[in-house]
Amino acid sequence: MPIKKQKKKQVKTHKKIKIDIKYILYIAAMLVLIISSYLFFKKEDGTHRGSLNGHLVKKQVAKEKPEEVSIKPVEMARLELLSLEGRDIVRVMIEKMEPEVEYRFQWSINGKIIEDYNKDSISGFKEGDVVGVTITPFLKEKKGQPRFLSLTIRSTTPKILGISEPKIDNDIMVFKILIDDTTKTELTYSLIECPKNMTIDSKTGEIKWNIKDIPSGRYEGKALIKNKKGAEVLYPFTINLS
Repeated sequence: MPIKKQKKKQVKTHKKIKIDIKYILYIAAMLVLIISSYLFFKKEDGTHRGSLNGHLVKKQVAKEKPEEVSIKPVEMARLELLSLEGRDIVRVMIEKMEPEVEYRFQWSINGKIIEDYNKDSISGFKEGDVVGVTITPFLKEKKGQPRFLSLTIRSTTPKILGISEPKIDNDIMVFKILIDDTTKTELTYSLIECPKNMTIDSKTGEIKWNIKDIPSGRYEGKALIKNKKGAEVLYPFTINLS
C-alpha cells in the first residue's frame, strides 16, 4: 500500500510542473508581443511614433490658429465734398495710425447700400442726399471695429464748363468763366493765383488782363467760385499769350 500512494503523489507533481510550463510560455509570448510592438513604433531617433504624431497634430493646430492682432479703431476720419473734373465727389479722409492697416468701404445714398463698390470716394448724388459710408479696418485679414460716417449734401459745387475765347482790345484781354446753365444760385468769384495785372469781377466771373509789356508765353491762374450755401470749386485755367 505505501508504494502505491507514492506513485500517485509523483503523478500529481508531474501534472503541476506541466501546468507551470504552459503559464510561463504564455507570459513569455505576451512579453515578446509587447516588445515587438514597442520596437515597431519606435523611431530611429528614439522617439515613439504615437507621441511624434501627437506632437505633429498639436503643431498643425497651432499653425492653423489665426494670429491674434490688435487693431486701433477708426478715429481720425471725415467725409469731404470735392469737385473733381467737373463732377462732385464725397471722399473719405483718414489719418492712418498704423501703416499696415487697410480699410474697406461700404457706401450708401439715402440709406440704400451701393453694392460691389469699395473705393474711398463716391459720386452720383444730388443736393439734399445723405451720403454714408461704413469704414472697416483690416490687419492681416483680422477685422477691426467698423465706423459709420455720413454727410448731408447741403449744396453741390458750381459746375464749371471752362472759359470763353479771350478777346483783346487796347492791350486789355477779356474772357469769362463759363458756368453750367443748371446752376441757378448766385455765385461769387475770386482769383487765388493769377498773372500780374489780372482781375476778376466777383459777381459775373469776367476776367480782365492788362497785357501791355507782358512777354509772350504760357500763363496759369486759379479762380475760386462759391455759392451762397458755401459750396466752392477751385478752377485752374491757362492762357497762351503770343
